[in-house]
Amino acid sequence: DGPMPPRLAARVVEQVALALAAAHAVGVIHRDLKPSNIMVGDGGHVTVLYFGLALLAQRTGETPIETLTSPGMVLGSCPYMAPEQALGKDVTTSSDIFSCGAVLYETLSGERAFDGPTPMKVLQAVVQSDYRPLAAVAPEIPPELVAVVERCLAKEPSRRYRSSVDLARDLAIFQGTDETSLAEAPTVAFSSGKLQAVTARRRRLALRAAGLGVAALAVGLVTGGLAARLGREPLRPDPGRWGVNVLYDAAGTLNDPEWSPSGEELVVAWNQAGRSRVLAVDAGTGSTRTVLAGAPSEALSLPQYSPDGKALLVEVVVAGERSLRVVPAVGGRATAELINAGGGHWLDADSFLFTREDVTGGSSLYSYSLGRREATRVRETDAEHSWSGAEPRPGGGFVLLAGPVGMPDSLYVADDLSDAPQEWLAPGKQVFGVDWAASGHSLVASIDGRLVRITDEENVPIIPRMDRLWYPALSPRGDRLAVVRRSTTNDLVAVDPDGGSWSCLLCGVPESGWGSAGAGGAVAYRRYVGGSATLFLRDRSGVEVPLTDPSEDASCPSISPGGGRVAYLARVANGATDLRVAARAGGQPVTLASGVEASEYPSWSPDGRSLTFAAGSPIKVWVVSAAGGEPRELTPNGGDYPQWSSTGDLISYSVWTQDSDPDQGAWVVPAAGGTPRKIGREPTRMVWSTDGRLLWQLRRSGDEVELWEADAGIWRWRRRAILDLGRPAASHLEHLPLTVHRETGELVMNRRTTISRLLVFDGIDPNRW
Repeated sequence: DGPMPPRLAARVVEQVALALAAAHAVGVIHRDLKPSNIMVGDGGHVTVLYFGLALLAQRTGETPIETLTSPGMVLGSCPYMAPEQALGKDVTTSSDIFSCGAVLYETLSGERAFDGPTPMKVLQAVVQSDYRPLAAVAPEIPPELVAVVERCLAKEPSRRYRSSVDLARDLAIFQGTDETSLAEAPTVAFSSGKLQAVTARRRRLALRAAGLGVAALAVGLVTGGLAARLGREPLRPDPGRWGVNVLYDAAGTLNDPEWSPSGEELVVAWNQAGRSRVLAVDAGTGSTRTVLAGAPSEALSLPQYSPDGKALLVEVVVAGERSLRVVPAVGGRATAELINAGGGHWLDADSFLFTREDVTGGSSLYSYSLGRREATRVRETDAEHSWSGAEPRPGGGFVLLAGPVGMPDSLYVADDLSDAPQEWLAPGKQVFGVDWAASGHSLVASIDGRLVRITDEENVPIIPRMDRLWYPALSPRGDRLAVVRRSTTNDLVAVDPDGGSWSCLLCGVPESGWGSAGAGGAVAYRRYVGGSATLFLRDRSGVEVPLTDPSEDASCPSISPGGGRVAYLARVANGATDLRVAARAGGQPVTLASGVEASEYPSWSPDGRSLTFAAGSPIKVWVVSAAGGEPRELTPNGGDYPQWSSTGDLISYSVWTQDSDPDQGAWVVPAAGGTPRKIGREPTRMVWSTDGRLLWQLRRSGDEVELWEADAGIWRWRRRAILDLGRPAASHLEHLPLTVHRETGELVMNRRTTISRLLVFDGIDPNRW
């Protein structure tokens, strides 16, 4: 509401600095300081609100532990975040001092230091610390106060105040005071109890079991303000009262936790580098045992106890073919297996529901009796719904999941499987697991990675500020909630095609990935900013600029041969994906196509005039001019992973369906159009050598990935090398994006490393569900 008088502004921000100093003293960084998080009460007392994005700073000698807010993730409010925070680098107490300077600038001038027509323009200004000098905006401000602002807003952290106490002291001196004391300051920060709890938990971080303490602290910081905002309404979850334990963690992916009927253990699927297990995890100690080990070609998921706790139902996927397997809960050989079946859920100890793909390509619901060994269709797919699963409702009825196989996007509830269902969640969101509350009154679901409570009347986020929470499962009594949380690092590496050394193009950047390399050492890559994927371009010296607005939710950047443009994919409002091109020099991006396959790198023609991409249902290969125009279809019979040859005359692509499909494999098609030709049986990623004489393909062999090659026009495949990636190859690496460095001829690959945690929230009141 306009500028404050200089002395009043200094007094307010002095107290803010002291509140930050109290938090910094126990290693807590605010990360989201802004005017709306500062309250000035009666008598001028200042309260710093909402430490919801607070981060535990690592102290010397302590073991780095990732908290539930993901250290390094770009979170915060664009006009007030520090340059290093906007770039996803390490956030320190100095970052809060920068934010304090941005607040002081605004209180003195009535204008934001960093502003612009779009969030991206604001971020660009923040990264460069590019703001109008305060002396020019408000020439009446005393020079000594201008100097305080300029020191806070220094681009380099080392040039800012050493501590918040030092900042508070300078502000106090400006007011005519030469002493300041944390004890005497009328500032409301954390309560002493919370500060002591923070300190005690931090001291336990060096122990492995202390992962439980830091997780509980993180949830407390995230949800402490949440409870007050939502209120403690009847029949609504109160996460402000919850605690959380990290019950089990592992490299790789954990999926689909499920409680035993007794609530004493959980089963969870684990997959890593081509290996797959179903693990039973003790709900008290976190100790594990292997119930089922998959064969090298098998991926296991959706383990579930039978109602009597004696058996497990497990989904098994081999080369795209799904089946359901029943095994003893104590381990041992399968007692039953059902092919062309998935999405299983027990009805009773003898029967279960499952889904099966029909000739139409949709999926219908079936029930299966173990005693009679008989399957019965109970609900057909229709023009509007393909069913991907169903779960019985406590007290009667069902929730039905609709949408693509393995990726449901809507929820329906029906009293009987033959009844007309009622929509509880409209299409357009990705559902990563759903479970009924014991009351049957509500559901808990992971919607786009966030926990949501769903009823017939409303969908309410449970912990809005926490994302990447998958596969929720409520305990039989409804007082505990298990979820999986993953942390994935996507390093961009250059790999010698002859099996020699590898090197980092972009490594260790949190929340990044899906990048490509261009001329002069440039790297374009994706990083999450404020929960949305944003593309950045980094040069050889490490200087980088944003390429896209966070609202575009962009991914899969591909630098043009000349280096002046970047093609990429952007997710639009209806869940579809657009192909766009942006100039490195700036300006509005151009949309070239819609309905594009969401995890594909567009591939440039050698002259930079055209792009090839995959789109449609079924997926096909298309070509479009980089200047715009109507896309041209190249492969009427399907195709994926297109790559333009270095000579410009051919486009390679894969058809990846199922082993029984004679079309599955490697293909090429003339770029100008013509008859496609099948050149191999493997459907994995391919890329051309820089001279266009060789076509390379990734193939998996256990924990390793091999590079195979064929001469263009001859198409006789031979193994070239086993690739050195510096660590075991991640699951499905052979299907992840692959390009070639135009200058070095090296393979440019996204090396993925995933850490998964099985979290259990305690203190849940079933009556609120």
